[in-house]
This record gives sequence, C-alpha cells and structure tokens, in this order.
Amino acid sequence: MGLRKAADFQSFLETHLPRNVNSYLTLRGAEWEPRQALEYVFFNAVGGFTLQPTLLLAPLREDDDEAAVLEKLRLVAGYIDIFIFRRVINNRTLGYSAISYTMFNVIREIRGKSVEDLAATLLAKARELDDEAPLDPIMDLRLHQQNKNRVRAVLARLTAHLEFEGGSGRPVGETFREYMRRNTSDPFEVEHVIADKPERYVPAVYPDEHAFAEERNRLGALLLVPKSFNASYGALPYGEKRPHYYSQNLLARSLTDGCYDRNPKFLAYKDRSGLPFEPIAEFDKAALEQRKALYRDLAAEVWSLDRFEPRNSRAADAAAA
Repeated sequence: MGLRKAADFQSFLETHLPRNVNSYLTLRGAEWEPRQALEYVFFNAVGGFTLQPTLLLAPLREDDDEAAVLEKLRLVAGYIDIFIFRRVINNRTLGYSAISYTMFNVIREIRGKSVEDLAATLLAKARELDDEAPLDPIMDLRLHQQNKNRVRAVLARLTAHLEFEGGSGRPVGETFREYMRRNTSDPFEVEHVIADKPERYVPAVYPDEHAFAEERNRLGALLLVPKSFNASYGALPYGEKRPHYYSQNLLARSLTDGCYDRNPKFLAYKDRSGLPFEPIAEFDKAALEQRKALYRDLAAEVWSLDRFEPRNSRAADAAAA
C-alpha cells in the first residue's frame, strides 16, 4: 500500500480513503435504488450477488474523476450482469464456492485499469462466456423450485426492456423493481400461459403429464402478471384468458391482436429491432417454439455486448439512427 512514512499515511487518510469511501457509498446507493447509468448495479444486487462491491472497486484509481468512476462501475456491473444471466440460462450455480475463483481472477485482471482498457478486457471476457455458456440454452430454460427467483428476474428484465423500448419509455430499472417487489398488496407473479390442466393437452398435444409439465414451464410459456390477475384468470383455457392479456404489460399484450393495432411505438420498435412479434391465437407446440425464439432474441438485445462500447460512441450511434 506504500505506507512507509508519515506523509504516506496522511495522503492515504486525506485523499485515498475518502475517494474510496465515496465510491463505495455510490455503489451501495445504486444497489438500493435504481440509478441512471448504474442500473446493472441494482439488477445484480436484487439477484443477491454479494461479490459485487469487491469487483466494482477493483479498477478504481486515485486519479479517476467522477465520470471515470461511474463508467468503471457501470462496465464492471455490466459484466457481472451478463455473467449471472449466462449462468442462469445454462443451469449453473451462482453459489460462492462455485464462482469465487473465477471472480477473484477477474478482480486481478481489472485492477487499476483505465476506462478504455477495462472496457476491452471485460468485452473479451464476455465473449468468452459465449463459448463457455452460450445463449441457445435459454430455449430450454425451465422454471422449477430451485430457480424461481432467477427465472422471475429474467422475465422482469425482458418485460421491462420491452416496456421501455416499445411504449412507456419508463426507466428500465424502475420497471424492473416494480416487477420484483414483493412488499406490496398485489405483487407480480410468474404466470403460466398454459394452465395446469393436463387433461386439456394429454394425449392430444403431449404424450404424457411429464412432457406436459416440462413444456408448460419453459421460459417462452411464462409471463409476469399481478397476483390478482393470476388468481382470476390463470386456470382458464388460453383462448378464454388471451383477451385479458391486453390489459397487462407489453410482453403479455403481444399475444393479442389488439397489440398490433394503432400502437405506433411498439410497431416502430418491432420494425427497428426485427424481433418476431406476432399475435398468437392458439398456444400449441408451434406457438411455444415461436415464443421461445422470441424470448431468446429479446434476451440477446437485453444482454448485448454493446454495453462495453464507450458511452459517447453509443450515444452518437443512437442519435444517428
């Protein structure tokens, strides 16, 4: 630490320590409340990623100004966000013992780096995740007792992103917090598009109840809706509850015909993104495959590696578009 003489201790206490304390308070504040440009910090904290502060502080240097500190926090939190997502969709644990070695190696690699070097390093490491934990397994991601909170968080991210891009313009962090909040009278729950009524599908659609249960729990057959909605309509056949999805968030509403009628912001986003949104009259096997592919493509946008580009470059690209 270079503490060899009195002046070193004075500099540490008067300059180095206060800077680190301020940076620590900034990231802790962003863990409690979604903050613009630091939403990834909030997402990771909601997911219970306890190693986040250690990782975020690693690249900070004494000569960093406030803008550099915030950008470094954003970049590292963005990498953690991708790391968590890739582990979840590939059914890998996020327990401390399983990831600590990897994370401490990341800490060593990013310590004290400039913003430019940090972005390049994290981009390279994120690309490695494509090989180690590819995106396609999201097509087979299935809700079960051990991953309920993780799947709920993935749905919340997909839905909040779509709401922002296709209609409300409300900050993604605020919408995500609303979907994840439990201390409310009507919290959001995971809704199965396919009701738990195997007699409707076995053997006409699925060969047995096990296959039916596996498929109805796939990510593409899930939504987030208020608890009251789930209680009122969740058990209905799809054809009967489909019209009621129109009153819900945009991901649920996209199942209905009305979503594609006089909805300019959503339709503009659909054209701009090229995502395969279509109304679905009957939620059969083909429809499930269609929605699974849609969720995969939407996830590729949400967890894009574009986050590692310089912020001014991304802003310029957006303005040009």
